[in-house]
Amino acid sequence: MKKNALTTAVVAGVAGVAGLANVATAVNLNPDGLGQVLIYPYYTVNEGQASLISIVNTTNQAKAVKVRFVESLNSAEVLDFNLYLSRFDVWTAALTQDTNGTPVLTTADRSCTVPDVFANQPVAFRPFEFQENNFDIVGLIDAVRVGGSGGSLVPLSPEERMSQGYLEVIEMGVLFDEGTASSSFRPATWATHGSSGVPSNCAGLVSAWDSGGVWQSIDPNNQTGPRGVNSPTGGLFGSGVIVDVDFGRALTYNATAIDGFWRNTGLAVNTATTGGEADLHFRPGSTFPSLEFARTEADDSATANIFANGSVVSLNYTAGLNAVSAVLMSEGIFNEFNIEQGFLGASEWVVTFPTKRAHTYQAAAAAGEAQRPFTDAADSEASSSLRDGLLFDTYGICETINTLFFDREERTRAPVGSDFSPPRPGQARDALCWEANVVAFNQTVTADAPTAVLGTAGKQGAQGITVGTFSAGWVRMDFNAASRNPTSGLYDSYSNFLVSNPNATTNRRTALVGLPVLGFWAADYQNTAAAAGVRANYSQLHDHRYFRNGFQLPAGTTGPAYNAPLSVVVGGARLIGADGSCPQGQTCS
Repeated sequence: MKKNALTTAVVAGVAGVAGLANVATAVNLNPDGLGQVLIYPYYTVNEGQASLISIVNTTNQAKAVKVRFVESLNSAEVLDFNLYLSRFDVWTAALTQDTNGTPVLTTADRSCTVPDVFANQPVAFRPFEFQENNFDIVGLIDAVRVGGSGGSLVPLSPEERMSQGYLEVIEMGVLFDEGTASSSFRPATWATHGSSGVPSNCAGLVSAWDSGGVWQSIDPNNQTGPRGVNSPTGGLFGSGVIVDVDFGRALTYNATAIDGFWRNTGLAVNTATTGGEADLHFRPGSTFPSLEFARTEADDSATANIFANGSVVSLNYTAGLNAVSAVLMSEGIFNEFNIEQGFLGASEWVVTFPTKRAHTYQAAAAAGEAQRPFTDAADSEASSSLRDGLLFDTYGICETINTLFFDREERTRAPVGSDFSPPRPGQARDALCWEANVVAFNQTVTADAPTAVLGTAGKQGAQGITVGTFSAGWVRMDFNAASRNPTSGLYDSYSNFLVSNPNATTNRRTALVGLPVLGFWAADYQNTAAAAGVRANYSQLHDHRYFRNGFQLPAGTTGPAYNAPLSVVVGGARLIGADGSCPQGQTCS
């Protein structure tokens, strides 16, 4: 049988398998890098670094876009605003630190923003979301625990916490002009750059959100009244650059593009003006829209198209968040490392879970299906005074992982005991506990010591991983709390998985295994033998490679109750491993 990581059985058995013609009608990762949603997996201003951001509108339509920065520990929002892009527009900004260590955003770009506070004036990040609005730990706002539940509680200032994280960009809709008279509401014209390179009326867009303004008076639930915004159409792309001037480093990456995120299907809008399509346009200061707003069907559900092994699998989810997680789901990731000491090699991985907060920001008492594919469902603080009933503990929300190391000569080794430093007391297996994690190879990471490349301390979400005597090679990191079968090297069950709605034809649900993840490998090198006056610092960045796995449940079943494992053997068929192997005596498909 053909041995695919996402099985042929799933592809053949799921009705409505999408072709390229209708990929845009479902949530999907666009391999061309264009989309309605962009996710930048990491920003940092640690150790004097700067992060540069660009957002490009490739279409001939003016667009309303939500820009949101979130910190790395629990994805709490630290800055967001509305951006109004002209057709074919580019918006750029730089993220640095002020003299107090607070991250600040600065731009000389003239594209319209609301609030209009970006004309070369640094805008400071805000800790309100995790300090006052939505507490992580009730009664504790300035400390984290390093080393698991029994580790040390160490101070963490708001500035330190906000200094690294990731970025979401969500298209809210296409701007259009209402009416024809000069006094009419004309947001598309106002956002459009003229021959001078300056938008014609950013103040008009700002005033539309003021008290009594056209947009301020809109009910976002009913979408009534003159709006000047139609449904989003996509066509955005973006990039990030992490710059260290002292080292001479510029780590560049492309934003991950999610297309087909939202479409106006069967939504009635009461408006007497031109246009009138439903949209995602929310007021500045709102935490909406978020990644939970995915919607492709008239019943408010979302269909996800997942590309794997040359096929497209279409799965439907009642919750839009699950569709976004589905297209980001991976059983694990592959990437390289290089720590050769001959040229002072240093390697670090960024591992970001961009939908984790949306799945887990709730009380432990409410733990259930909404948390899948994440499994940590306990308020397990060692101190009774800190047990607030919320899932996020002082050491995060932890998911167990499995790692396997290979050098460049095909030799391999698995971790022995706890491979991360500092270890989690009482737990012999590795775990990633934050939203955006930095994993540093053969570095001893402490609470306050920064990592060699990205400059992230242990209390900010970094941890060390030991690869023994291997100086270069690659790593397979699996997201599954279950252990591998020591005989076959594969899994007998899965703990991290996401189950779709039943297929209308087969009445079978599909389980995707792993976690929704993004990230990259970043490395630094130095040539210590270079001639005097010759710059000899080098860096590189490579996106992770992902392997996707999934299988159908028996007809009519819903899968195990939350936090119960899912057996690999389902309906007499067992999925193959990512390496294409099939255990002796098993049926693989």
